[in-house]
Amino acid sequence: MDDMQRLDRVDEPTKLERLQLIEHWDTPLYVLMPKKDAFLINGVMETYLTAESLTKRIQVIPEDQKMAYSRIPVIAAVDMVCQTPCMGMWLYGFPEGDVYISRQELEPLKYISEMIIKLQVAQATVLSERKVPGSLDDKVFYMLGELPTALTKEDDFYNFDTFQPQGSVVEYVKLYLTRERAEYYNVRNFDIHSYTFKQIAKYCRNMKYGIVIEPQQGFGTAFAPNHL
Repeated sequence: MDDMQRLDRVDEPTKLERLQLIEHWDTPLYVLMPKKDAFLINGVMETYLTAESLTKRIQVIPEDQKMAYSRIPVIAAVDMVCQTPCMGMWLYGFPEGDVYISRQELEPLKYISEMIIKLQVAQATVLSERKVPGSLDDKVFYMLGELPTALTKEDDFYNFDTFQPQGSVVEYVKLYLTRERAEYYNVRNFDIHSYTFKQIAKYCRNMKYGIVIEPQQGFGTAFAPNHL
């Protein structure tokens, strides 16, 4: 939590860069609620990084104004704000002061937050049903390299970046949620190509590769060949 609570002001980074919400996707937040299942107060979500910051807020609420609270991960809060007609969200509890982020400012995270939640659901489905759900089939991912075609030369047949976990005989093809994220991790300077999950899964299943999505992140999700 400490690194999330420090808002560095070097080179004037944007508000989203300073907060690093995606990197802290599973950090729990307290959300103040006017009633059960209602997450907005006057059209805004109020979130708190610490129990102390939540307690401080509750202490100034009139006794006749009943409030509840819930605890959800950062990514769920971001997704709710992006998917609902609200104005934005407050983040209370930073040592440097409280931070307000408008829904418009969070818009660049809309797709990523939605996909992180889908990946968590897919991972849970694999554990219970031993197969990746079809809900990922039409989603586009970015590969460091490219899938071979009938015109691919033999020397370039395996021209894509992979990751092999320690002690595993299976290699996993690396995928990313956006082109920008793929470019950031493209240290070996592969050409970047986009494919649907269904296209990649078909190739990997036949060639006995696994798939790993965003391997450098805490929400990184891996699927073994027999689950594709």
